[in-house]
Amino acid sequence: MRTPSGDGYENAAGELDRLGGQRHVQARALADIPGVNEQVKGRKAQTLTEDYYAVLAHTGHGSWQPRDDAHLWLTFNLRAHHMQAQTVARRVRDADATWIELDQLIATHNLPERVIDAMFDAVLGYRVRRATYLKRAEVTDQTATRDLATLTAEGILTPHGNGRGRYYTAGEPLSQIQERRRARRAPLRDPYPWMRAKLNHPAA
Repeated sequence: MRTPSGDGYENAAGELDRLGGQRHVQARALADIPGVNEQVKGRKAQTLTEDYYAVLAHTGHGSWQPRDDAHLWLTFNLRAHHMQAQTVARRVRDADATWIELDQLIATHNLPERVIDAMFDAVLGYRVRRATYLKRAEVTDQTATRDLATLTAEGILTPHGNGRGRYYTAGEPLSQIQERRRARRAPLRDPYPWMRAKLNHPAA
Protein backbone atom coordinates (compact mmCIF):
# COMPACT_ATOMS: atom_id res chain seq x y z
CA MET A 1 0.00 0.00 0.00
CA ARG A 2 1.40 3.40 -0.94
CA THR A 3 1.55 5.82 1.97
CA PRO A 4 0.95 9.58 1.58
CA SER A 5 3.95 11.77 0.87
CA GLY A 6 5.85 12.98 3.94
CA ASP A 7 7.90 15.71 2.23
CA GLY A 8 6.02 18.52 3.95
CA TYR A 9 6.50 16.94 7.35
CA GLU A 10 10.23 16.53 6.77
CA ASN A 11 10.52 20.18 5.70
CA ALA A 12 8.72 21.37 8.84
CA ALA A 13 10.81 19.13 11.08
CA GLY A 14 14.01 20.29 9.38
CA GLU A 15 13.08 23.92 9.92
CA LEU A 16 12.43 23.18 13.58
CA ASP A 17 15.85 21.53 13.96
CA ARG A 18 17.56 24.51 12.34
CA LEU A 19 15.84 27.07 14.50
CA GLY A 20 16.03 25.05 17.68
CA GLY A 21 19.81 25.22 17.72
CA GLN A 22 19.94 28.97 18.22
CA ARG A 23 20.95 30.00 21.72
CA HIS A 24 18.20 32.51 22.42
CA VAL A 25 15.22 30.26 21.67
CA GLN A 26 13.92 29.01 24.99
CA ALA A 27 11.66 26.12 25.89
CA ARG A 28 8.99 28.48 27.23
CA ALA A 29 8.42 29.64 23.66
CA LEU A 30 6.78 26.29 22.98
CA ALA A 31 4.01 27.00 25.47
CA ASP A 32 0.82 28.84 24.58
CA ILE A 33 0.23 32.29 26.01
CA PRO A 34 -1.49 31.62 29.34
CA GLY A 35 -5.17 32.42 29.69
CA VAL A 36 -5.63 33.27 26.02
CA ASN A 37 -8.22 31.72 23.72
CA GLU A 38 -9.19 28.94 26.13
CA GLN A 39 -12.55 28.55 24.41
CA VAL A 40 -10.83 28.27 21.03
CA LYS A 41 -8.49 25.60 22.42
CA GLY A 42 -11.47 23.73 23.81
CA ARG A 43 -13.24 23.75 20.46
CA LYS A 44 -10.11 22.51 18.72
CA ALA A 45 -9.75 19.66 21.21
CA GLN A 46 -13.38 18.70 20.69
CA THR A 47 -12.93 18.76 16.91
CA LEU A 48 -9.84 16.54 17.14
CA THR A 49 -11.73 14.06 19.32
CA GLU A 50 -14.62 13.95 16.85
CA ASP A 51 -12.19 13.47 13.95
CA TYR A 52 -10.48 10.64 15.81
CA TYR A 53 -13.69 8.68 16.28
CA ALA A 54 -14.77 9.47 12.74
CA VAL A 55 -11.58 8.05 11.22
CA LEU A 56 -11.96 4.94 13.39
CA ALA A 57 -15.51 4.50 12.10
CA HIS A 58 -14.41 4.90 8.48
CA THR A 59 -11.48 2.52 8.90
CA GLY A 60 -12.82 -0.19 11.18
CA HIS A 61 -16.59 0.13 10.70
CA GLY A 62 -17.14 -0.51 14.40
CA SER A 63 -15.20 -3.76 14.67
CA TRP A 64 -11.78 -5.30 14.13
CA GLN A 65 -11.17 -5.39 10.38
CA PRO A 66 -7.51 -6.33 9.80
CA ARG A 67 -7.94 -6.64 6.02
CA ASP A 68 -9.57 -3.24 5.47
CA ASP A 69 -7.69 -0.38 3.82
CA ALA A 70 -5.83 1.59 6.53
CA HIS A 71 -4.87 4.45 4.20
CA LEU A 72 -7.22 6.96 5.86
CA TRP A 73 -6.01 6.04 9.36
CA LEU A 74 -2.35 6.44 8.36
CA THR A 75 -3.09 9.74 6.66
CA PHE A 76 -4.93 10.98 9.75
CA ASN A 77 -1.86 10.29 11.90
CA LEU A 78 0.53 11.82 9.38
CA ARG A 79 -1.65 14.93 9.28
CA ALA A 80 -1.58 15.21 13.08
CA HIS A 81 2.22 14.99 13.18
CA HIS A 82 2.56 17.42 10.28
CA MET A 83 0.33 20.04 11.92
CA GLN A 84 2.12 19.63 15.26
CA ALA A 85 5.53 20.07 13.62
CA GLN A 86 4.30 23.24 11.92
CA THR A 87 2.92 24.55 15.22
CA VAL A 88 6.16 23.99 17.11
CA ALA A 89 8.31 25.41 14.29
CA ARG A 90 6.10 28.51 14.15
CA ARG A 91 6.41 29.04 17.88
CA VAL A 92 10.20 28.76 17.68
CA ARG A 93 10.31 31.26 14.81
CA ASP A 94 8.12 33.62 16.86
CA ALA A 95 10.49 33.30 19.81
CA ASP A 96 13.50 33.90 17.59
CA ALA A 97 12.06 37.13 16.17
CA THR A 98 10.89 38.26 19.62
CA TRP A 99 14.31 37.71 21.17
CA ILE A 100 15.92 39.86 18.48
CA GLU A 101 13.45 42.67 19.18
CA LEU A 102 14.11 42.41 22.91
CA ASP A 103 17.86 42.62 22.30
CA GLN A 104 17.26 45.83 20.36
CA LEU A 105 15.03 47.22 23.11
CA ILE A 106 17.71 46.52 25.73
CA ALA A 107 20.32 48.31 23.62
CA THR A 108 18.02 51.30 23.06
CA HIS A 109 17.34 51.74 26.78
CA ASN A 110 20.87 50.76 27.88
CA LEU A 111 19.55 48.00 30.11
CA PRO A 112 21.52 45.08 31.60
CA GLU A 113 21.24 41.94 29.52
CA ARG A 114 19.94 39.93 32.48
CA VAL A 115 16.50 41.60 32.28
CA ILE A 116 15.72 40.01 28.92
CA ASP A 117 14.34 36.88 30.59
CA ALA A 118 11.70 38.86 32.48
CA MET A 119 10.85 40.86 29.36
CA PHE A 120 10.40 37.67 27.37
CA ASP A 121 8.00 36.29 29.97
CA ALA A 122 5.99 39.52 29.87
CA VAL A 123 5.73 39.37 26.07
CA LEU A 124 4.32 35.84 26.38
CA GLY A 125 1.67 37.14 28.76
CA TYR A 126 3.13 35.87 32.02
CA ARG A 127 3.16 37.90 35.22
CA VAL A 128 6.66 38.89 36.30
CA ARG A 129 7.23 38.72 40.06
CA ARG A 130 10.21 40.00 42.00
CA ALA A 131 10.85 36.69 43.78
CA THR A 132 10.92 34.76 40.52
CA TYR A 133 13.13 37.32 38.81
CA LEU A 134 15.56 37.35 41.75
CA LYS A 135 15.96 33.58 41.60
CA ARG A 136 16.25 33.19 37.83
CA ALA A 137 18.51 36.20 37.27
CA GLU A 138 20.65 35.13 40.25
CA VAL A 139 20.96 38.67 41.57
CA THR A 140 20.78 40.28 45.01
CA ASP A 141 17.60 41.76 46.49
CA GLN A 142 18.81 45.28 45.80
CA THR A 143 19.68 44.49 42.19
CA ALA A 144 16.31 42.83 41.54
CA THR A 145 14.47 45.80 43.01
CA ARG A 146 16.55 48.25 40.97
CA ASP A 147 16.11 46.29 37.71
CA LEU A 148 12.32 46.09 38.05
CA ALA A 149 12.14 49.77 39.02
CA THR A 150 14.16 50.66 35.92
CA LEU A 151 11.94 48.57 33.65
CA THR A 152 8.90 50.26 35.19
CA ALA A 153 10.36 53.75 34.80
CA GLU A 154 11.13 53.05 31.14
CA GLY A 155 7.54 51.88 30.57
CA ILE A 156 8.66 48.41 29.58
CA LEU A 157 6.84 46.76 32.49
CA THR A 158 3.58 47.85 34.10
CA PRO A 159 3.33 47.33 37.89
CA HIS A 160 0.22 46.00 39.63
CA GLY A 161 -0.47 45.90 43.36
CA ASN A 162 1.83 46.56 46.28
CA GLY A 163 3.97 44.68 48.73
CA ARG A 164 4.52 40.95 48.35
CA GLY A 165 1.61 40.63 45.95
CA ARG A 166 3.09 43.08 43.45
CA TYR A 167 3.61 41.82 39.92
CA TYR A 168 4.42 43.26 36.50
CA THR A 169 2.95 42.81 33.03
CA ALA A 170 3.96 43.97 29.57
CA GLY A 171 4.24 47.72 29.11
CA GLU A 172 3.63 49.52 25.82
CA PRO A 173 6.91 48.52 24.07
CA LEU A 174 6.35 44.87 24.92
CA SER A 175 2.67 45.08 23.96
CA GLN A 176 3.77 46.33 20.54
CA ILE A 177 6.04 43.31 20.20
CA GLN A 178 3.07 41.11 21.11
CA GLU A 179 1.02 42.72 18.36
CA ARG A 180 3.77 42.21 15.80
CA ARG A 181 4.03 38.56 16.83
CA ARG A 182 0.34 38.05 16.13
CA ALA A 183 0.43 40.04 12.88
CA ARG A 184 3.24 38.02 11.30
CA ARG A 185 1.91 34.61 12.39
CA ALA A 186 0.96 32.72 9.24
CA PRO A 187 -1.83 30.13 9.37
CA LEU A 188 -0.90 26.47 9.38
CA ARG A 189 -1.04 24.61 6.08
CA ASP A 190 -3.24 21.53 6.05
CA PRO A 191 -1.29 18.85 4.15
CA TYR A 192 -4.50 16.89 3.46
CA PRO A 193 -7.27 19.49 3.02
CA TRP A 194 -9.69 16.86 1.70
CA MET A 195 -9.69 14.90 4.95
CA ARG A 196 -12.19 17.00 6.94
CA ALA A 197 -14.81 16.67 4.22
CA LYS A 198 -14.22 12.92 4.07
CA LEU A 199 -14.64 12.55 7.84
CA ASN A 200 -17.83 14.62 7.81
CA HIS A 201 -19.51 12.02 5.61
CA PRO A 202 -21.14 9.11 7.47
CA ALA A 203 -19.05 5.97 7.49
CA ALA A 204 -20.32 3.32 5.12
